Amino acid sequence: MVQESLPRFIAPGDRIKTGVIVFNNTGKDAEIDVSLNINGPAKVTSEKIVKLDIPGNGKGTAQFTFEAGDKPGKTIFEIGATDGTERALETVELANRPAQPLLTKHGSGIVRAGSPVRISMPTDWLEGTGDYTLQLSSLPAVRFSHGIQYLLSYPYGCIEQTTSKLFPILYFNDLARFVQPEIFGTKGPDYFIAEGIQKLSGMQLPSGEFAFWPGGSDVNQWGSIYASHFLVEARKAGYQVSDDTYDRMIGALKRIANETFIDISRPPTRIYAAYVLAKAGELDKSTLNVLKDVGVQLYPIYVKFLLAAAIAQTSGVNEALYLIPVEIHPPKIEPESGGRFESDIRNNSILLDVLLDVAPENPSVQALAREISEQLYIGGWYTTQSNSFALMALGKFFRKQETPNYTGALVVGGQRLKTFGVDDVRMVGGELAAGEIEISINGTGTCYYFWQSSGVPTERTFTPFTKRLAVERSYLDSDGKPLNLDSIRLGDQIVAKITAQALDKPLEYVVINDLLPSCFEIENPRLQTTGRLAFMPKSSYQPQYMDIRDDRLLLFTNLQPRERLVYYYSIRVISRGEFEIPPVAAECMYDPTIAGASSAGHLRIDDSR
Repeated sequence: MVQESLPRFIAPGDRIKTGVIVFNNTGKDAEIDVSLNINGPAKVTSEKIVKLDIPGNGKGTAQFTFEAGDKPGKTIFEIGATDGTERALETVELANRPAQPLLTKHGSGIVRAGSPVRISMPTDWLEGTGDYTLQLSSLPAVRFSHGIQYLLSYPYGCIEQTTSKLFPILYFNDLARFVQPEIFGTKGPDYFIAEGIQKLSGMQLPSGEFAFWPGGSDVNQWGSIYASHFLVEARKAGYQVSDDTYDRMIGALKRIANETFIDISRPPTRIYAAYVLAKAGELDKSTLNVLKDVGVQLYPIYVKFLLAAAIAQTSGVNEALYLIPVEIHPPKIEPESGGRFESDIRNNSILLDVLLDVAPENPSVQALAREISEQLYIGGWYTTQSNSFALMALGKFFRKQETPNYTGALVVGGQRLKTFGVDDVRMVGGELAAGEIEISINGTGTCYYFWQSSGVPTERTFTPFTKRLAVERSYLDSDGKPLNLDSIRLGDQIVAKITAQALDKPLEYVVINDLLPSCFEIENPRLQTTGRLAFMPKSSYQPQYMDIRDDRLLLFTNLQPRERLVYYYSIRVISRGEFEIPPVAAECMYDPTIAGASSAGHLRIDDSR
């Protein structure tokens, strides 16, 4: 039999030495050939076959060296041993994870008859790492494919983010599958919605509200109502939501909508709860009358519009029009890092969504749709909340547009690659990078396109940055002293120290992403509570939520200005070779313009002491 000692993952540029232990259980001496073959973005740089002379019932070790390639992806290691008559084989699958994130560039637009569009795909990627996608559709929402991809691929899972991932599948299930079919695989959107409903139900507290993090008890009330909003819409669309979950949720919404105390922060959540109750057909007119009479003119404009929508669904559209001005000039605001997750895009999307139901002829409809769409091109859709509400509003807006009838041609590098009609077209592959792309149509209506190019940049130099949020990582010995990275050996236990600080204002829902080099393995992520070392302060920071993965530690927290957060966890050195140390990064999940990253480098690990 064979026993491998591979790391849990690899990273581009890593040069790894690994041993394979072979046990000779034949009872007699044998010459055994030990082999290592790799399929995927890595290559063996030593001899692929090592001969060992192993006595009967003894063991030996074969040494191999391999190097991870630049292209991320699945890597299959096949480790074999044979004495000519018997053979042992072990297969291991590892991810080749970039030490720094892939870079993605994208664009979108429209094609009309007589006005062909030309696109030059960015191709400045390391050889073999470029991925190229082009999508054509008569559906205007395909222009916002990047927003849908962003939601479907978002890596974290609080109540707001889980809900935001589910809404586009519910409202745009065909488009979501068209935009990112690899996420769905052989399973349809219905499966993912059912799984999402189950996850949300598992986060429900006895009160009927929903915890912000799985397994937690803290509630963000706007996020909890937002999850309720999705579950109401899902049940109306025919998906199964258990009566127990649904009834307790409706009870919680009624308690929120009927809260008797009033302060400046409460009306938005009360009215959002009433809005969701109205959608569910559960809003009492007595509750609605109270909300109409409590300082309506002091509400933010998006809250007035939510109230108008609740009134329209409960008492009729005419009863709601007094809250809808003819000219709408929403104020500019600074995005919230928590609270109600407010931003210009989210709030304006609520305005557009309500107008389309209550006052579709309002002259501000076109202006709001244009402004929200334009924000996509300048990076304004930068949170899950903004993306989700923008897609819901624009989807409703574009469903009211004309039905097209056209045929078109796709030319790449002067060669006609495809002809197409109004049906959706999705192309993937290097042929899109063969030259300038030209898209043209004949007929009526508009063709919408989205392109995306991603890969590992040819220039991979990391530059630390601090944008209102500072984060650092250092490695310490068991006495709390900084480690000389050249002195680390296989088998050592070391301590990672992470420091983060908000520089000018309180920040909610900050995520700290500490990527590991592939030679490290997390051993104890909770030194603060178990296995505390002597140098650590008795009172130590505890995150709101922690996510421990093979290749990283994720910490989720709130930060007060100028208050230094310090977190320790222990690591074991499990591989020899040369490795990239990825940067540690932090960002505000609901205002990613507030971010920081630092502490990248290189590391060489030699044999144990």
